[in-house]
Amino acid sequence: MDVAFGGGTYALRGFRAPSFNEDFFRLLHDEVVKPAGEDMATQMIVVTKSPGNDWYVVNSNGALRGPNNTGGTSTCDRILVYA
Repeated sequence: MDVAFGGGTYALRGFRAPSFNEDFFRLLHDEVVKPAGEDMATQMIVVTKSPGNDWYVVNSNGALRGPNNTGGTSTCDRILVYA
């Protein structure tokens, strides 16, 4: 999906995990990276609490392309807001 924030638009992927006891890296590898034929070494991952009891896992990489040919990001700095 394409997500606009911080003055830019980036291609991101995401999924929900039911608890913080999950192995987020294994879930990312098995559910996203491996089926796409990508390399785990190029992945960016951010895990954050959802409003419920589960967790959001946000992923991207520099080679990822969104539906409008927007580029992905290899760093989480572009999507984090510092207060």
